[in-house]
Amino acid sequence: MATTYTWEIIGLKRRTVGALSDAVVQVTWRRKGVDDSLNTGTVEGTYIFDNPSTEGFIAYASLTENDVIGWVTDIVGDDEVDFIKILIDRKIAELIDIPTETTSDFPWS
Repeated sequence: MATTYTWEIIGLKRRTVGALSDAVVQVTWRRKGVDDSLNTGTVEGTYIFDNPSTEGFIAYASLTENDVIGWVTDIVGDDEVDFIKILIDRKIAELIDIPTETTSDFPWS
């Protein structure tokens, strides 16, 4: 069963830092996985940028979600991205493995 993974930015905090106006100082993200049966698992996290840099600075009004996702994936690194996928896969597996029973023998019958 194939799982499709996506990133989503669900929160930003910004403030003036030195000469940088409206610098993003905190990002809250969500990584979601959805399998072919539409079972979904998510992992969320927050990163704080203590010292935003003037190098490569993008004005807040010009930011795209892809810009911010790029920051997150750069910080997280490949190993942690892989670990996040493992966590999502485990959450999906738990959903699949929950035993359910369909019955027509209701307690009030």
